Amino acid sequence: MQVFKKLIVALSASILGACATVPSDSEVRTTSQSPLPATPSAWQAVEARVLSEPIPWIETFDDATLTALVNEAMQANPDLNAARAQIERARGIAGLAGAALSPRISVGGVGEGAGEVEGSSLTQSRAVATFTWEADLWGRLAVRRNAAERSVEAVEADYRGARNLIAATVAQSYFLSIEAGQQENIARALVEALTEIERIVELRFSRGFASSGDAALARSDLASAQEQLAAVSVARRNALRALETLVGRYPAADIVVEEGLPKLPELPSAGLPSDLLERRPDLIAAERRVAAALGALEFAQTARLPQLSLTGELGEPSQQLAGLLTPGETAWQAATFLLAPVLTGGQIDADKAIASSDVEFAVASYTESALNAFSEVESALDQSQALNARAVASEAAYEQSLHALDVARKNYEVGEIALLDVLILQQRVFDNESRLVAINREQLGQRATLHLALGDDWDEPDGQP
Repeated sequence: MQVFKKLIVALSASILGACATVPSDSEVRTTSQSPLPATPSAWQAVEARVLSEPIPWIETFDDATLTALVNEAMQANPDLNAARAQIERARGIAGLAGAALSPRISVGGVGEGAGEVEGSSLTQSRAVATFTWEADLWGRLAVRRNAAERSVEAVEADYRGARNLIAATVAQSYFLSIEAGQQENIARALVEALTEIERIVELRFSRGFASSGDAALARSDLASAQEQLAAVSVARRNALRALETLVGRYPAADIVVEEGLPKLPELPSAGLPSDLLERRPDLIAAERRVAAALGALEFAQTARLPQLSLTGELGEPSQQLAGLLTPGETAWQAATFLLAPVLTGGQIDADKAIASSDVEFAVASYTESALNAFSEVESALDQSQALNARAVASEAAYEQSLHALDVARKNYEVGEIALLDVLILQQRVFDNESRLVAINREQLGQRATLHLALGDDWDEPDGQP
């Protein structure tokens, strides 16, 4: 008898030791970040460490048209609509996991018949209510529900990231549309300038003051400028169509944008490299998937534990279901089952192996996402400084080319230089202006990329899609 009691105690201790526990946030964080290399105390692409203060960055461009277009995209963009559907699906799955913790009750009717094949028969019907419930003795059902809830959090973080990506893409497309309009204006101005030059050269040629080579050169440059204007005009319309598609409009190339690019905002605070792990939606989603995988592994490891379930039936020999609610007219029966798996054909071990590999995959995915995130921020910070230097140099080149062209025109009028020299400087001015516009647009687009890399939200997040 004493030996039997000892066996019972040992079995109970073994079972209790195998109870499933929900992974804590610290355990999930340690598991997720353990493969990462040591992060520096500051970003390598900037000299000084700056404090982390995420901001709704779309407003920093101070462009009401841009803000309105981003808000429009948040309502009509098909990618975001698909992301919202994924959230609802994940919530439904989590609801199913939670439903296993509650009793299930069904109400219905049962018909019963008996008699001879060719004779009379006796038919009786009765109303019944059945219920089933599994007691979560070892916490396995709670672990499964928690894993499903972590999956929901991952999808919600994905949705937040999708919103930020759409906002950045709309902003970049908006800036590109404005630049395309400016480039079209530059190309048109070049055509107008070369048309005037061609007119003057033709007049001078007719009077013997210019050679046929000068006239041919003027015509050639004018034709090239006209071809460039046609190409730029198509590029502008394509940019407008791309923007319209992003915000959910028909791509008619008639969307209205501002004529000039907005002023470049100040460089945002980049925070610390370690801050990135807590603020980027994709990294938050990756960590939540690690938590879900750890929960699934805990669930799989408790598969050999016995399951305690209660089933019962409440009924009466009547066709009226309402009679089930009348005491004294009903009968009930109940049974309790304690079942433990014995032979499963290796399914339990296979489920544990799958769950373990899912954890490894989730951790590896988190590591890859984190390293890519660090690289994106370093590159964006580096690119920001490089673009600032390029913009300063480009503006200086444009201003100096304007001065050189003014001097050249005066010298040509008095016959000190050839027309070719003037045309070369004329083309250089327009090229420098075009390059400066492109760099200014690139700065704005890169600023949106930097905010996206830092995990900044484009607006104040409300927490719910």
